[in-house]
Amino acid sequence: MRHAARRWCLEVAGQRIHGTTRRRPLEVFEQEERLALAAWDGEPYERIDWRTAKVHPDHHVACQYALYSVPAALFPPGQRVEVRLGAPWSSQGQASWSTSTRAAS
Repeated sequence: MRHAARRWCLEVAGQRIHGTTRRRPLEVFEQEERLALAAWDGEPYERIDWRTAKVHPDHHVACQYALYSVPAALFPPGQRVEVRLGAPWSSQGQASWSTSTRAAS
């Protein structure tokens, strides 16, 4: 699958004339964008997932079969919060929360 995707990017999509720039995307990448890329520092990228959860009467939110407590003074029961799921420090994972600034789906 990766081989087919690479071939498609290099031989098909990268060779088409772009509708806005009127240039080939692969040529633009090689001439302008490749030089602007930062070198990879060797650290793996953190995979982050955001979920919307409702605060329970006991001031916990449930997300991916786990309960997380939230401060009662900041998050009253019934409020929806955004839960950020990630695992940068351990294989057990972690969660943090914030008030929802995105539309709940």
